[in-house]
Amino acid sequence: MESDILGGVLTTLEYYIDSMSDGLWSILLYVLVGAGIYFTLKTGIVQCRLFFHTWRTLVFSNKSTKQGVSTFGSFTTALGNKVGTGNIIGIAIALSTGGPGSIFWMWVLAFFGMASAFIESTLGQLYKVPDKEGRFRGGPAYYIERALGMRWLGVIFSLCLVFTLGLVFNAVQTNSIANGFIEAFGFGEKHIIGLVVMCIVAVIIFGGLHTISKVTTYLVPFMALIYILIALSIIIMHIEEIPGLLLSIIQGAFGIEPVLGGVTGYTFSQTLLIGAQRGLFSNEAGMGTSPNIAATTNEKHPVIQGLVQMVGIFVDTMVVCTATACIILLSGIYDTSMGIQGAELTQRAIEVQFGVYGKYIITLVLFLFAFTSILGNYAFAEDNISFIKKGRLPVLIFRVCVLGMIVFGAIGSVPLVWKLSNLASACMTGINLIVLFMIHKYALGALKDYCKQKKEGIKEPRFLLKSLPQSLHKDLEHTVWK
Repeated sequence: MESDILGGVLTTLEYYIDSMSDGLWSILLYVLVGAGIYFTLKTGIVQCRLFFHTWRTLVFSNKSTKQGVSTFGSFTTALGNKVGTGNIIGIAIALSTGGPGSIFWMWVLAFFGMASAFIESTLGQLYKVPDKEGRFRGGPAYYIERALGMRWLGVIFSLCLVFTLGLVFNAVQTNSIANGFIEAFGFGEKHIIGLVVMCIVAVIIFGGLHTISKVTTYLVPFMALIYILIALSIIIMHIEEIPGLLLSIIQGAFGIEPVLGGVTGYTFSQTLLIGAQRGLFSNEAGMGTSPNIAATTNEKHPVIQGLVQMVGIFVDTMVVCTATACIILLSGIYDTSMGIQGAELTQRAIEVQFGVYGKYIITLVLFLFAFTSILGNYAFAEDNISFIKKGRLPVLIFRVCVLGMIVFGAIGSVPLVWKLSNLASACMTGINLIVLFMIHKYALGALKDYCKQKKEGIKEPRFLLKSLPQSLHKDLEHTVWK
């Protein structure tokens, strides 16, 4: 009797949480798009103007210091968080539910999202603070407290991020690793796989954020290169089909006609919505994640991190997500009537091209993508734990909880936990967007200063407090920016 009552209460609670989450995301989706367009115009289309300049900066900046990780290290750590199983599974689902046209809208929205990423990451670097060990920390929680004087709101943001990224999302990634391994090799116990992943992660996270940065600096480029080479190989094998593929994506984007074999036509609104969701949820532009790692570097000018994290959006969506789309659409098995979707669709598409070895290749890629996401999620969450409560004990407790959730994610799931994470991620995104609209002028001021110095022929622009309005000086950490 009591169990029936408890079950009823949990079901009702899940329903209301789900309703609130869906309601919030239905609004936030359009706000995220609007923010991207607005910031694109306000920055003078910064994602185009300084795109190649940013790549040159990345190539020649792989030196870390005692105070902060390297510029390239922050790029790979943030990219490791973005590039996860969603780039493989999520894009397969987008094609199954929204058709090839969803890829076009994914591109469009990623383009505008790059401007949002620039604004939030520049602010993350601008409002960074040193900890007791002299290393930098920052992110939305920090610029909420320092720019608006609302620590309580920063704490709420941090709690939402810690729960969503640090705990639940890491459990999801481990679940993908366990399922992928068993499906590919036909053996294995989920709890054993979970324990193995937990042990590897434990060795890295107990080494601190600098250890995570060092691991991702080498692992992220390696995994991205493997996956891109797979996609390029398939594209070369089907080079004559590329014009037709691009045409089908553009036609599908505007609902002009049904496309590709057994695929039925999709409505314009359905294609646009699915593409927007997959693009935004994959690259997390405007959601407040990247600024956490952007703040950990010892840059001479805050705009550098804004540009670096902006390029991360390009790599995640324009390159990696597009690679998945090409792998599936050129495989010849893309047919929604077969009912194949998610990781299975991507896996079969690679098997068609590379035979039985295809499933082993995709399993390795899935592991690398999921593993680096776990490290990136943890890095972001640890910074926010330190914001909520300084000291080693809270971080230690959090690390134990993360390792526990990694094992839990491999062996099972609790629906209420996943639904709560959706609601929490909606709350943190909403908070970050409101704050960005309130204080984005300071990021724009920093951008103006950076561009001015570049025009004057200064190779490495240096940021000074006097470069911004006097009203901002009191909010910045004077031991960081002179």
